[in-house]
Amino acid sequence: MKKLYSFIVAIMVASLSFGQDMIITGAFDGPLTGGTPKLVEIYVVNDIADLSLYGLGSANNGGGSDGEELTFSGSATAGQFIYVGSEGSNPGSVNAYFGITADYLDSTANVNGDDALELFFNTAVIDTFGDINTDGTGQPWEYLDGWAYRNNGTGPDGTTFNLSSWSFSGPNATDGCTDNGSCASVFPIGTYTTAGSSCGVTFGTALVACDSSTIGDDNDNVTISIPYTGSDAGITSVTTTSGGTIAGDDPSTTADGTIILLGLSEGDAWDVVLNGGDCDGRDISGTVDSALCDPTPNTCFDLSTGGELFELVTVTTNSDMDVWTLNAGTYSMNGFCGGGCEELVDTWLIFGPLDMTGVTDLSLLFDAAENFGTTDLTVNYASSYSGCPDSTSWTLAQTITDAGAINVDLSAASGTTVFIGINYNDDGVDGYSDWDLSNVELAAFGACPTLGSRPTSDCATCDVSLGTENYVCNSMTAGADNDSVTIEIPYTGTDNTLVSVTTTSGGTVGGDNPALTADGTITITGLSEGSAWDITLNGGDCDGTTISGTVPSTLCDPVSCGSPGDIIITEIMQNPAAVSDADGEYFEVYNTTGSPIDMNGWIIKDEATVSETHTISGSVIVPANGYALFAINGDFATNGGLNEDYVYSNITLGNGTDGLIIECSSTTIDQVVWDNGATFPDPTGASMQLDMTAFNDTDNDVGTNWGIGVATYGDGDTGTPGSANDFSLSVTQFEQNSFSIYPNPSNLGFVNITSNNAQAITAVVYDILGKQVKNETISNNRLDVSNLVAGVYIIKLTQDGASTTKKLVIK
Repeated sequence: MKKLYSFIVAIMVASLSFGQDMIITGAFDGPLTGGTPKLVEIYVVNDIADLSLYGLGSANNGGGSDGEELTFSGSATAGQFIYVGSEGSNPGSVNAYFGITADYLDSTANVNGDDALELFFNTAVIDTFGDINTDGTGQPWEYLDGWAYRNNGTGPDGTTFNLSSWSFSGPNATDGCTDNGSCASVFPIGTYTTAGSSCGVTFGTALVACDSSTIGDDNDNVTISIPYTGSDAGITSVTTTSGGTIAGDDPSTTADGTIILLGLSEGDAWDVVLNGGDCDGRDISGTVDSALCDPTPNTCFDLSTGGELFELVTVTTNSDMDVWTLNAGTYSMNGFCGGGCEELVDTWLIFGPLDMTGVTDLSLLFDAAENFGTTDLTVNYASSYSGCPDSTSWTLAQTITDAGAINVDLSAASGTTVFIGINYNDDGVDGYSDWDLSNVELAAFGACPTLGSRPTSDCATCDVSLGTENYVCNSMTAGADNDSVTIEIPYTGTDNTLVSVTTTSGGTVGGDNPALTADGTITITGLSEGSAWDITLNGGDCDGTTISGTVPSTLCDPVSCGSPGDIIITEIMQNPAAVSDADGEYFEVYNTTGSPIDMNGWIIKDEATVSETHTISGSVIVPANGYALFAINGDFATNGGLNEDYVYSNITLGNGTDGLIIECSSTTIDQVVWDNGATFPDPTGASMQLDMTAFNDTDNDVGTNWGIGVATYGDGDTGTPGSANDFSLSVTQFEQNSFSIYPNPSNLGFVNITSNNAQAITAVVYDILGKQVKNETISNNRLDVSNLVAGVYIIKLTQDGASTTKKLVIK
C-alpha cells in the first residue's frame, strides 16, 4: 500500500512552480466530420528532462476545469513543438492536413472552437487558453471551424486567459478546406517564437528528506534538495523567501548539480529563486506536508484484500444499476447511466461496529483515482448504525474532491459501536465521477479498535403510503363530543411484509388490509367527536409507520346551510397542463348573498364517483359577494402558485367528463357537470369559467354559460383563481350564437366571421395552453389564419364592448 508516512526518504513535493518552460501556442478546429482534424500546439521554452510532470486538460462548454487529462512522457528540448491531435472518424487526417505526425492522438484535443484548454505542471495550471468557466460560443476567443494562435513573445498566462496575446481566424474560416495550404485562412503552425534568450538551467523534481520521525504535525526537521540540469553564467544569486538557508551547488558555475534548502520543518512553505540574466525570476516552490515525517502506523484492518472488507450497501441506484463493486482489491463506482440520463445514485461502503476504547489516532488510508470529476465522496462516522445508511445519523469526517493518496483523520470517533461509511451520492444533473479506491486500510500509531459482530444492512422501504384522514359523522347533534365518528385513512400501494394494523385509541380497526389490497382505505370505528386516534403498521418494511390525530369536538354539529344557489361554483381547473395533473387542480366558489357564509361541515362530492367525498373540516368563510378557492395541493411551489383558502382530499376532477357537487345537510347547494366538450369547454391548462353576467340560481351549470379563462397565472396555466372571472358572454347585449365562423375546421388559411351587428369585430386567438397567438380587428369579415399550425384553438370575439369565445380548428 502507498503509505503517507516516511522516515528520512526522498518524497516528491505536491506543489511546485516553474517559470516559462511550456506555453500553449495554438488551437485548431478542422473542417472534416466532427470538426477534425483537431490540433493543440505547445511550445517548449527551456529544456525539460522529465515531461511526465506536465500535462494537458480541457474545459468543455464553460463547465470548469476537468483537470489534467493527458500526461506527457519523455523529455523535450528548448524550441521544440509538441502536438496533441484528434482525428475522430477520419484517421490519418492530422498528417494529411498538416503534413506532420502528432506526438499524441488523444481525446483531450477533441475540443470544439468554443472550449478552453489548460496546461499543467504537477497538477498546477501554468498556462490557459480561453475561459474555463464560460462557453466560448459568441465570445471573442471562439475559433469554431477555425484557429487561434499565440502572438510571438507572449505568455504563458497562468490561470488567467489573456485575449490580447492571441490572433484568431474567426469562426468557419476552415470550411471547405482540404489541407492547410489550400485554405485561405492558413493556420500558422510551428511559427511561434519566444522573446529573448533561454535560461540554461532547468529544475528537476524537488525531494524532501526527513531529519527525524516524531508523531504529530509540524514537529520534524526536513532538508529539501532541488536537482537541476545545465548552468547559466548570467545567474547572479540563488535566494529564498521561505526563511531556510541556501546550500549545495551554484548553477552559475556548476552544471547539473543540486541546490539544498536547510532549516525547514514539516508544514513550512518554501521556495528557491534564480536571479539575474536569462534565468531571472525562474523559481520552484512548494509546501512540506504537516505529517510527512510521522512514523508508519500499524495496519489495523486491510479493507482491500484482508479478511474483513467494506459491506457494499445501495440505497438508490439508477436504471444502469450502478453500485459499488470490489474487484482485485479495488472498490469502484461509476454513476454514468447514458446520455441525457439524470437519476439519483446513493450507494455506500460500510464498516463496523468498532470498539474505540483506548484508540486515539485512527486513520482511514486509501489511494483514490477519479475520472470526469463531478461527484464528491464523503467519509463519515457514526456512534451507532440503524441498519440502513440513509436512516443513520452520520458525522462528516472529510469530503474527497480529487484523486490522490488520502488520509482521513478519524481520531474524533468514539464509542463502542462506531461505524465508518463512504458515500457516493449524485443526482446526475451536472455529471458524475468514476472513482476507484485501492490500498484501503484502517491504521493507528497506538492501539487498534476491536471489530464487533457485523450486521447485514437492510434498506428496504415500506411500499404503503398513508394519506390524509377523512371524518364521517354517524350522527349530527348539537353540542361537543357527543356524535359518533368513523375515521377513514386512505392509502396507496401494498406491502406483503406487513403483519398487522393496530390502534391504541380504543376504536376498532377495519376496512382494507394493506398487506393484501393495494390502494384502499383503513377505517377506525367506535370513536366520537373529541377522540384522539392513531393507527400503526406493524412488521416487515413498514414496521412502526404511524398516523394520528384528534377529531374536532364539534365536527358533527348541524351546520347552517342557507339555500341552494347561495354558494355557486364559478371556476373549475380540472386538467392543468403547466404542472402535473394532480398538483394544480382547483375549483372556485362565489357567495351570491350579502352576508358571509361559513362552509365548515359542508360536503364536496364527485358527481361521477360516489365514493369520492370530502367533508370540510374547519372554518372556510366565503365573504359576501366574494370568492373562496379550494385546491387539491397546498404546496405553493408545486400547485401552480395557487393561494388556496382550503385544501381538500379524496376527490379528483376528471379531465373529460365528470361533475362536482357542493352539499350541506343532504341538500345540494350547487352542482356542475361537464361533458367532454359536448356543451362545456374541454380545455387543457386553462380553467372553465362561469359567465357571471349570465348565471341564475337554476341554470348556472348550462354549458353555454361556461367558457375558458385567458389570464395567465402561476407556472403558465390560464384562469383567475380566487378572483373575478375574465370570461363573459355579455348576453345582455347579444347572443353567443349571433356569430358565425366558417369554414370550421378550416384548411384554407382563413375563416369567415359574421354577426348580426355591423360594428367592428376584434378577434383574439389562443392556443390550447392559453398563449395568445393572434390579435387583430377583422376587415371584410375574414380572419387570416395562414400562420397557425394545425390544431385546436380558442377564439375570443369582441364587438361593441361585448365578448364571447368559440373553438377554432385548423387542419
